[in-house]
Amino acid sequence: MKKQRKMKKRETLPKLLAKSLCVAAALSAAFGFGYYEYLNEQIRSQTEKMLDERFMTMQYEISRAENDPEVRNLMQHIDNYMSMQTYYWIDLPVFFLQNSFYDNLTLLSPGISKDCYAVSALLDWDENIVASNRELLAMLIVFQNGKDPDKGWYTCDHEALNIPEVTKLYETYAELEKQYYASQTVDDPAFWEDNGYPEIHIDSVYVDRETRSMIPHTGSVTVRTDEPDKNNPMVSADKTVETFEINVDDDAYELIEVHYGSNDVYPHALQPGIQGTDSKVFHELTKDWIFLSENTYIYNNTTVHEENIEYIRSAAMTIEGKPYYLAMHFYVNPNAPAVMRIYRKALIIVTLLLIAIALLWIWRKNVVNKAKYAFDDLQRDLTNHLAHDIKTPLTAIGGYAENILDGKLSEDEQQQYLRSILDNVAFTDQIISRTLFLNGMDAAQKPKPEKLQAEQITEEMLKKYELMLSERGIGYSVQGSAAVTADRSALETVIENLVSNAVKYTPNDGRIRAQLDKKRLTLANSVEKKIAVGNLKQPFVRGDEARSNTEGTGLGLAIAERAALANGWKLTLSCTDKDFIAELKW
Repeated sequence: MKKQRKMKKRETLPKLLAKSLCVAAALSAAFGFGYYEYLNEQIRSQTEKMLDERFMTMQYEISRAENDPEVRNLMQHIDNYMSMQTYYWIDLPVFFLQNSFYDNLTLLSPGISKDCYAVSALLDWDENIVASNRELLAMLIVFQNGKDPDKGWYTCDHEALNIPEVTKLYETYAELEKQYYASQTVDDPAFWEDNGYPEIHIDSVYVDRETRSMIPHTGSVTVRTDEPDKNNPMVSADKTVETFEINVDDDAYELIEVHYGSNDVYPHALQPGIQGTDSKVFHELTKDWIFLSENTYIYNNTTVHEENIEYIRSAAMTIEGKPYYLAMHFYVNPNAPAVMRIYRKALIIVTLLLIAIALLWIWRKNVVNKAKYAFDDLQRDLTNHLAHDIKTPLTAIGGYAENILDGKLSEDEQQQYLRSILDNVAFTDQIISRTLFLNGMDAAQKPKPEKLQAEQITEEMLKKYELMLSERGIGYSVQGSAAVTADRSALETVIENLVSNAVKYTPNDGRIRAQLDKKRLTLANSVEKKIAVGNLKQPFVRGDEARSNTEGTGLGLAIAERAALANGWKLTLSCTDKDFIAELKW
């Protein structure tokens, strides 16, 4: 025995909403995971590439400086070079920016991003650090025109000097730099101006030409502002944070006054600055380094910490005949606030976009479903009503036939019963024919518009019923005119069914009135009482309470409505205590 096929449950709006939002959530989660992995892969690949480039550049510079006769102190040169050249930046592709759909932003870099550092060091064979990128105040000084044996970078190492005023200068600069980087995450230009990039201006300096070391004597710490310089409008002005004066009593140092710019006043210098990794951070990071064995030449590794990922390059080198280790470590935090901000922004935008798409899909699906379910209901009701309306005349036919077969009827009674049977057969045929016509209207041929006079068609339809109207004492009138460009068959179908409905349901001695203008046809007929018009355009729905009567099929207004919609017209019904009104707008 075959299983009965279960009727498919209808999709309600809450079900559609739950289903589509679940899909949107799943797609959003998939995007979030994929985009996070994509960003991490970009960070990893760019870090590896830049670390290799920086490490190779460092090796090349050490080899070049070793053979450069102008390099007076090789380790001091390497130390200074490391401070300025140990760095990285990672540009990440960022979606949905304000000025473009797709662009790159520098989101990860030491000093800018939390838990991101770049550290390099040169170690002797006893693992003592002889040069590194630990922060140094450096300044390039030129003492004379032409060949200058003392020309070069001079550095101030606050740890080696152990001078409180120098240490304080470093601390002031570090605090201002920290405030500057923090200000870049605040959307307030006034805050940026108050926390500009710090600079150190040195007016006079103690220098030791032999060791290429220096100690600032007088100068100031400033921050760059958005205000133009009064003397040079093309350059931003400086705001002085504090001034300093450091006095040193050491015969190894000579005090000189420095000048800036490309003039012929000597000695002149380039703008000094503090380069490299903060000393406290440097010592904290390097204390846990795992150094190499004697037999290892190159060492590449990646270590995952709780707060960042450590990328490592290390190699053994021979410098001036002695063995050393060159090590470079990049610490990268893939979850730095700047990255997470961009990640969350992209995730929110994509999620909102998916929700919008889901809501649009729900709306469209719900409209389609409602139309489909309405059509299914209409077809079911049509079948049920057809069966109901056919059952009544068939029952009557059966009863009349049984009475005739009984043989107890007179000939006149038999003739009367036979006429009743024929009437019911004709009514049944009418119901079936009109139902088939209604169902076939959707497959009708394409309309063929032509210029028509709607008042003439209305009069022709009313004249068909002229004898019946006269017998029942019903008067009718047609007023106005309307020139309509329409399909003749469609217009005749609508008007014929409206007239037919009016004739059937107008009481004796009533009146039918047709009023036309260029926009509408209004057909009104008398009624004995007000009736509800809400469902009258549905098949087999009649205005009277008795569904078993044979005065009408209940399909006339349904056919008129279907024909009107097919041609872009609008049929509206209304009823008062005295009149039933059908209005056709074209």
